[in-house]
Amino acid sequence: MTAEAASEEVFDRFDSEWIDRDNVEFYRGLLRRQLLISRCGDCTKWHQPPGPTCPYCWSANVVPTEVSGDGVIETYTVAPKSEHALAVILFGQRDDR
Repeated sequence: MTAEAASEEVFDRFDSEWIDRDNVEFYRGLLRRQLLISRCGDCTKWHQPPGPTCPYCWSANVVPTEVSGDGVIETYTVAPKSEHALAVILFGQRDDR
């Protein structure tokens, strides 16, 4: 499967979502049943939603990285009164491992 074909499948499967160059890898991961969260290659901090730069150190070295899905959501905010709902999520690590 080529990257272009994978992009076509992403747009077909998630036709009601706002998909751009910053979040397309997140949706490709969902098609592969993977949870991909952006991680900065410089400061190593995680952030979601995906963006072109790290919101902590402003590095452009941001890589969609697979996570297990086993963790803690510390807080979240949802803005449902728009055409595309917005969810801002703060992730935390579990200390019991």
